[in-house]
Amino acid sequence: EKSRGPGGRMAGKRFKEGRTDLGAQYITRPFELDPVSNAIYDDLLGAGILAPMPKGTIDGPDAFGAIGENYVAPDGMSSVVKELLSKSNATVTAGKLLTDLSLDKEGVLTVDG
Repeated sequence: EKSRGPGGRMAGKRFKEGRTDLGAQYITRPFELDPVSNAIYDDLLGAGILAPMPKGTIDGPDAFGAIGENYVAPDGMSSVVKELLSKSNATVTAGKLLTDLSLDKEGVLTVDG
């Protein structure tokens, strides 16, 4: 992770007055989704990481939720990334720029940076 913490396009910024999401402001759960992905959404909703977005709060091609349900993260979208990382075996190193990522024939991942 190049920055001080995980988040990437789901990063946010804290201010004295609160916080703001700098990248993704909401996430859409498609109506047609595989059982594994549905379980991930259910876990995030159950843990309070995601909350339903009130209808009519966005403009654009899916303003009325035609392709799925829209959710916000009350503690910022980076909380989604942090929750998923906490449940994985991933090791995150902050302040390091990734320069190469490769997967060999045996399925071993090599990360250089």
